[in-house]
Amino acid sequence: MNRKFERAYGVLQADKTAVSEECKTLILRELEGKLREYFELSSPLALDVVQTRGEYEISLSFTAERVKCFQVLK
Repeated sequence: MNRKFERAYGVLQADKTAVSEECKTLILRELEGKLREYFELSSPLALDVVQTRGEYEISLSFTAERVKCFQVLK
């Protein structure tokens, strides 16, 4: 029974889709538009997506010259 579970788990893990460069580019474009509402960006955004043990670890980095003033909705 344990071997069948391991095999099924392996098949499910292999079925997960890797994030393509085109997908990363689309994500970065959308995030950059939203982040520009809050920050004055001084570098391009960098996105790293790593799949480990059935989960995705996602890192986003950028630098900004300043935080823009905005109102917090209550």
